[in-house]
Amino acid sequence: MHYTVNKSIIYNPADGSLTHIESGDLITLPLPAQRLLQILLDSEGKLISREDLLSKVWEQYGLNGSGNNLNQYLSIIRRSFSSFGCEWFIETIPRVGVRLFESVMVIKGTDVSVPPSFREQKNFFLLRNECSLLSLVMIGAALLMFLIWCFIFFSHDKTNPSYITQSLEGGCQLVTFLHLPTKDLASVKRHVNDYMKMSGEKCEPGVAIYFDNISSQNIGKHVRTLISVCDRNNEDEDAVCSNTYYINGVADES
Repeated sequence: MHYTVNKSIIYNPADGSLTHIESGDLITLPLPAQRLLQILLDSEGKLISREDLLSKVWEQYGLNGSGNNLNQYLSIIRRSFSSFGCEWFIETIPRVGVRLFESVMVIKGTDVSVPPSFREQKNFFLLRNECSLLSLVMIGAALLMFLIWCFIFFSHDKTNPSYITQSLEGGCQLVTFLHLPTKDLASVKRHVNDYMKMSGEKCEPGVAIYFDNISSQNIGKHVRTLISVCDRNNEDEDAVCSNTYYINGVADES
């Protein structure tokens, strides 16, 4: 059986759901709130004592309820109905009990319902939006990898190299760029070694690590540091890269 409240909200006891007819929005109530709401909807507006509610919602199921429990779940019901535009639903009579406001109209077994296909359509649109978001994330990741590849490719002029490659302990290759002062290379190695230990990456043959500090007028005095750990394929080309950016020493992984 379904209950329709004020011709605008449907309660389905089978799954404990409240559905706003106009928007199709749905709220699923926790089990104690479902039991409370069922009692209230069946009460025909009569006053129900707090003791009676505690007994029917908790004690008859072998549970211990309290006044705080009762207040908590009554509040959940109020907020749920309020979110669907029904501000005046449960009336509290101090030290006595609760009842539905006189203005609340409850119809049992109503024919008024959400169109059968509405939830399916809504779920379809939600799924489509999620898929669209996932596609955007994948496109963004691919674009980032392409930009990094362009950065590395155009920086590596083999006739007039603008980068320096050196081996680290373990066999991986550290690639730095000529604009990085030579005096900073020792500090760079320490930074890279600390990063490899922290990230769990292994320095071994077939791995290239790119390190660069980039100062940009667009970000004022801030310094953007790139550490890119790449696995190389059989042609000694970068195949898969893991990139981490630091802005003033704070990591921003991408």
